[in-house]
Amino acid sequence: MAKTTKKEIVIDLRKIPDPNFLDILKNKLNFLDVSVKMSKPGQVSILLKGLRERINYGESIIKNLIIEYKKEN
Repeated sequence: MAKTTKKEIVIDLRKIPDPNFLDILKNKLNFLDVSVKMSKPGQVSILLKGLRERINYGESIIKNLIIEYKKEN
């Protein structure tokens, strides 16, 4: 049986002006158990739960989405 793992990623929302960013992110990561909470003002903590391979793939999706938003602005 496969073991599930957790990974926490902190994102600074001040660098991403789109208010729909978190909704888009949740939709793209629908294959993982995702929980989002505000950690500090302007920062969001995203907790990913699932298989290690899926978490690594989810992390790459998050990085690519942030890069895409930074290129637009």
